[in-house]
Amino acid sequence: MRGHYLSPVKLSCYIHVPFCARICTYCDFYRIVHDPVWETRYVDAICNEMDIRFGQLQNITYPGADAGDIELDTLFFGGGTPTVLSADSWSKLVARLKMHARFSPGIEFTTEANPESATPEKLSLLNSLGANRISFGAQSFNSANLERLGRLHNAEQIGVAVSSARSAGFNNISIDLMYGLPDETDSSLGTDLQSVVDLNPQHISFYSLMLEGNVPLRYQVERREVPLPPDDLVADRYQRAVHFLSEHGFEHYEISNYARGNQLCRHNLAYWRQQDYIAFGPAAVGTIGDQRYKNEPDIFHYVRNLAHGKLPVADQEQVTPPKRLIEAIMLSLRLSDGLDTQRLLLEHGYDISGVRRNLIDRLQGEGDIIQDRNRLRLTTKGMFRADLIASSLLPDFV
Repeated sequence: MRGHYLSPVKLSCYIHVPFCARICTYCDFYRIVHDPVWETRYVDAICNEMDIRFGQLQNITYPGADAGDIELDTLFFGGGTPTVLSADSWSKLVARLKMHARFSPGIEFTTEANPESATPEKLSLLNSLGANRISFGAQSFNSANLERLGRLHNAEQIGVAVSSARSAGFNNISIDLMYGLPDETDSSLGTDLQSVVDLNPQHISFYSLMLEGNVPLRYQVERREVPLPPDDLVADRYQRAVHFLSEHGFEHYEISNYARGNQLCRHNLAYWRQQDYIAFGPAAVGTIGDQRYKNEPDIFHYVRNLAHGKLPVADQEQVTPPKRLIEAIMLSLRLSDGLDTQRLLLEHGYDISGVRRNLIDRLQGEGDIIQDRNRLRLTTKGMFRADLIASSLLPDFV
């Protein structure tokens, strides 16, 4: 007889839904245009992946554990556009998850959604399946911006979707907003910020436009068909937006994320705090212990491999102690809590305050960083170039 763990193995779980009704001009996440036939094949494949990966957890990573011992503390359906999935697909995915792991009594169960596909019927279904947090991809309330980005919704649909989500039982609503857009002005960004605050969400993700990979908008910019605002103006708008959201009761807890009432996104915090998470779907990335994997970013290969009982892994690596040290610095400095320098020394043997003393003093003098006893925190100004600052603080072996 297999013995139960004295306490459950707690994990976060990510499921990638690669379907969209239309491909946006700026998005570099793995996605394809939604097709009902491929949706069915995808759901069958992801259920097979769950069977294999949870089986490995129970037999190899946590020998002796069973489905009652593995507990999902956070669950996040991202994409793509998860709300394009049918009711049957949603029900099958959640049911298969529950075959292999129990949901924590306090689980944070998030799904991303686009305003135009978040119908009252779909929202009620999601809430009945246990989803208690929804993240709407609004991006902008300006029609010119929305058209340039290739979005299907208009500003009015954002408000309708938020209202429908509340009626369906969601009391934790997040809204994504973008800045640094081609058609952005001080006035349009101010209107966007006021519009999102007026909807009274619990959480706001405020992202800078990043054009990476083979996306149409990137090539339009490179051909100088579409001008982007200069970096110094984008940085200034970022700082003003942080101040505006703070004045309206939103805690700036991570470079791009703001929350009211302590409703921080626990799932994303699990990433930033280097906690274990299991992931399913094409292009999904998971980390369990010192092992990290990335699935093939190709639904066709993904489905074919899992039909033959083979995991669709494109890349697998060991998260070595030096890599964990690097990630601890890079990820911690994204958070308003900052980096615990004493913990870094105890767990990784890196005396960042000593080794990088001159640099830290210079960054403090320039107003980019604050050192308070055992904490290094980026200022709002510093957060705008967080990756550059964090990289400069890494040990010499990098």
